[in-house]
Amino acid sequence: MLPLLLAAVVTVQLHSIPAPADGFWSAVTAAKDGRIYIGLCKHGGAGHLVQYHPATREMRVLGNMTEVTREQALGRQPQSKIHTKLWEGSDGRIYFATHLGNWWYHARESEAGSYPGGHWLAYDPQRDIIEDFGIAFPQLGGIITLAMDSKRDLLYGMTFPHGHFVKFDPRTLEGKRLGRMNNWHAVVRTLVVDGNGRVYGSAEPNLIFRYDPDAGHVEFLPVEIPHREGLEPSPVTSTTTKRVWRTAILSRDGTRIYGVQAGSVDLFELELESMKIRSLAQLAPDDFLDSARVPYASLSLTEGRDGVLYYAAQGGARRFDYYDTEGASSGGPRVHLISYDPRTGRRTDHGQLRGPRGEAVLGTEGATTSPDGTIYFVGLVADENRATGIHLIAYSPEMKQ
Repeated sequence: MLPLLLAAVVTVQLHSIPAPADGFWSAVTAAKDGRIYIGLCKHGGAGHLVQYHPATREMRVLGNMTEVTREQALGRQPQSKIHTKLWEGSDGRIYFATHLGNWWYHARESEAGSYPGGHWLAYDPQRDIIEDFGIAFPQLGGIITLAMDSKRDLLYGMTFPHGHFVKFDPRTLEGKRLGRMNNWHAVVRTLVVDGNGRVYGSAEPNLIFRYDPDAGHVEFLPVEIPHREGLEPSPVTSTTTKRVWRTAILSRDGTRIYGVQAGSVDLFELELESMKIRSLAQLAPDDFLDSARVPYASLSLTEGRDGVLYYAAQGGARRFDYYDTEGASSGGPRVHLISYDPRTGRRTDHGQLRGPRGEAVLGTEGATTSPDGTIYFVGLVADENRATGIHLIAYSPEMKQ
């Protein structure tokens, strides 16, 4: 049984996703027409792309990645994950890439059963089809991170497990390696592209790199991500280091990057013109503020239409995972909604996310803001008896409790 509801509760709407999945990371975006796109993961199976139409409340499966890439008969590791953020291009297509599920097989890359490599793809809503642009980097594993320069229609990614920073042009199908930025345990999960087409990422230890397409090279910035000393270290076998940014977004006005440091869950701001960086607030739940055992940061950060930053923070486990959560408390993993208003500097822990019947949101790993201002998260939900699966979670800032 789940514990009794706490006094501070944020009621959200829950939408079940009708596709086989045992994980979700990053892959959610709200398109300009209001439709929500979600990429799902299935270890040992196939990743799926799903579309949700808020006006009709229809949830539709758009494609099975093993079938879309025509790899059903290969007898190799399948296209198990859409692990990247999804991006709407200037042509209205939704761009994404695929990733492997059983990463520990990367030592078998030369064997027949190995992973073929991550595909670059796009969903075309006009023709209602998913286009496969193929494998640009067959020796580098899956594509775990993606960002798009929508003005130039260029895609940038991070490969896993090798940690290469890469560029791909879906018009010419040309790919280019830009440098190996991370080892396997520290591959950054979020890249940011500014209005000039420059791409920003993070590398250990709390470094920020930038690629300038006009200059044609990668450099490390002379600033580091604000971080805290004395935190519990990550396990040596973990793929989630604490010494990078966990997630980062470009502000709506394009002047700054907001990011969350992975280990301490501190929100920081990088001003792009001055290259000044500062810590703003810790986005962990109130009970974990300034703790040495703060739960690991999630990927669930978005800026609302109201200019407020919304973040879904883990509050009941050292690190949430869909099938291997570390250090869950007696109440199990659970999510708190944290907001930060850059105009006032006010940080608020609004309480636990709960469904309309008291269902608990155990963990989320992605967020987006729709044109109508609704905040969407994607994560694992449980009723009083058991986990009920991965859901799209809708929150309206107008109903703050």
